[in-house]
Amino acid sequence: METLILKKCRFECAIGVTAEERAERQPVIIDVELIADTTKSAKSDVLADTVDYLKIHQAVKELVEGKEFNLVEAMGEQIAQMIFLTFPVNEVTLTVRKTKPMEKRNGAWAGIRMTRKR
Repeated sequence: METLILKKCRFECAIGVTAEERAERQPVIIDVELIADTTKSAKSDVLADTVDYLKIHQAVKELVEGKEFNLVEAMGEQIAQMIFLTFPVNEVTLTVRKTKPMEKRNGAWAGIRMTRKR
């Protein structure tokens, strides 16, 4: 099993506990790590034999930008479940960073790191 990694994927979304916070789209930065068997693609050098990270990125983008969320925890859970339903992976680790609430604190962010297994 190998780890496929997508780092610092930036999306604009409606997220926040209050309606006022969700009214203005704000950036989230997401890291996606996937545990999958890439033995076949390592031998064949054929994209169809592996998990296409561009398709993962597009699927995450559509989910994150197409819905509203109150919490980063809920966003992360929905991303993980969508990945399991769509792609042949055994484990998903996500880091979801919400930067706007912390922008006056020298570039800090608040977020969650979660791992889900099939």
